Amino acid sequence: MTDRLKEIENLLPDRLKNSLFSGMFGFRVTYDGLEEIRLRCAQPAEIRFKGEDYRTDKVIIAQQDIRQCLEYMSHYSLYAFQEEIRQGYLTVRGGHRIGVLGRAVLENGIVTGQTSLSFLNIRVAHEKIGCADAVMDFVCKDGILKHTLIISPPCCGKTTLLRDIVRQLSQGSVIPAKKVCVVDERSEIAACVDGIPQNHLGERTDVIDCCPKAEGMLMVIRAMSPDIVAVDEIGGKKDIEAIESVIHCGCIVIGTVHGADVKELYQKPELGALLKRGVFGRLIVLSGKNGAGTVQECLEL
Repeated sequence: MTDRLKEIENLLPDRLKNSLFSGMFGFRVTYDGLEEIRLRCAQPAEIRFKGEDYRTDKVIIAQQDIRQCLEYMSHYSLYAFQEEIRQGYLTVRGGHRIGVLGRAVLENGIVTGQTSLSFLNIRVAHEKIGCADAVMDFVCKDGILKHTLIISPPCCGKTTLLRDIVRQLSQGSVIPAKKVCVVDERSEIAACVDGIPQNHLGERTDVIDCCPKAEGMLMVIRAMSPDIVAVDEIGGKKDIEAIESVIHCGCIVIGTVHGADVKELYQKPELGALLKRGVFGRLIVLSGKNGAGTVQECLEL
């Protein structure tokens, strides 16, 4: 078994160890094709493999299975991860992200934690070094960087592409190396564990982990004087206001946003206003037509 498969096996409940990858679903599960493992209390185990979902009645997940998983993921110190659990996820060594759901604990209408954890989604990390090769000449066209937006529906590779663009800009693969700051609100870009990125982001990249995007963008400007600020899943008004502040400081912004196409983005009030003003000079549109990470089109505004 490869080291990457072993990373995943070590997260699983005892009843799934040594069986998930050896025919439990009727075929050989490989690391490269494995995308998700879903464990739902009182339901069959389920995986997502090469874009398809598979279930097996051979294993019905019990509360004990969920408990074992959480113990293994937290190294028997689940209390140390209460803030992550409150937000609904854990990031573990190797960059794998674990979605966690149960019963929300509320104080004055605000979620302060979760109990009775019964649903886990192990999202298997797949770092694809070089996946940005096809777009780097566009990102660095004529040796000039412009504010760039990666547009993609869910699960079509926008974070993976952003990560490799960051790596290449930091390493100087196409143009001279730049100082890059990553604002990683959900630990999906760098996948930091104990402050150390598990993914390759280049030698000149700094990361602020688990910080709200809007606040994080302003913090890195003050703290690290970056050339480039990279941020995933740009959303509401606060994000847009922070982006404008970053731009006014002379930094390049490279970000991602959920969307099927450019037309959809123009319909979003705050983001649409930025596009109409021509703030983002380059757009990369992804789709899943030929698998995750398919570059649909590159547009210069």
